[in-house]
Amino acid sequence: MVVLCGVGLTGVFQSLQQLQRLYDDSLHTFSTLNQFERALLNTERLLLELASAQHDAVRTAGYNPDAIRAEFKEAFAEMESASQAMLEQLQVWESTGGSPEFFWNLTRVCTEWRRIDSILGEFLAFSDAQQPPNLPTLRAFRHDSQDNLNRALGDLHRSLETLLVQKQNALYRQLGEYGVMSVSGLLGLFTLLYWRWVLPARRLRARLRQVSRTPNPSLTEYEQAQHYIRQMEECLRLVEQFMRDLAMGRTPEPIAPECGDDALARSSFWLLKRVEEYRRRAHDREAV
Repeated sequence: MVVLCGVGLTGVFQSLQQLQRLYDDSLHTFSTLNQFERALLNTERLLLELASAQHDAVRTAGYNPDAIRAEFKEAFAEMESASQAMLEQLQVWESTGGSPEFFWNLTRVCTEWRRIDSILGEFLAFSDAQQPPNLPTLRAFRHDSQDNLNRALGDLHRSLETLLVQKQNALYRQLGEYGVMSVSGLLGLFTLLYWRWVLPARRLRARLRQVSRTPNPSLTEYEQAQHYIRQMEECLRLVEQFMRDLAMGRTPEPIAPECGDDALARSSFWLLKRVEEYRRRAHDREAV
């Protein structure tokens, strides 16, 4: 019972820790995903501004292509940092096991991100400061003829939420199983303690209340118990003396009753009667 209770409580504690760790990991993962998506939108916006900043009307409105290009470089560096943090966090979920849908969507995100990173990196490395983005660069984020990063990220969000629900349900089932085990162990332990200590104490109390030989009814339960135990010790000494006399061949006196209905006194009387009958028959056989 103690082992069952200990295993159950340990399992409940570990399940709660795993739930807390799962919540922390999911919160950090969705935070890195949202950060990457914000950096992605900011980079796309600056790319479009950089493409339109070459027009005279846009220049007249106050847009500076050099400033936009410098801001675009910072946004691209921030997007690379956010993507690295996102992929590192997603690899944690990949190492702990996941659904095939999650692995497929993660592969799509990695593939699309490498494609965009390659296009934008090439544009920043080899294009002139005054040269506007070309058509492949502008279509890096939006390419309707094939898969794009936004759709892959949306599917990754949904598969990650599904995976999180599955892990939560598994941990809840594990927590319930360990909870039932610990409750069963506790109930078994309490039952054992009840039968080992509580029930004998109640029987002793009931026995003390039924004893009519208490010298003083005003005694406390503890004093009554002491008095009753002393009486039992005296009875044991009388029985020991009685049996010793029988073993030595002497005929002892019956144990004197202490009340009107004393089972010990009746038993000693009938035992002496049977011993006398046995001795009489033995003597008759010897006489013949």
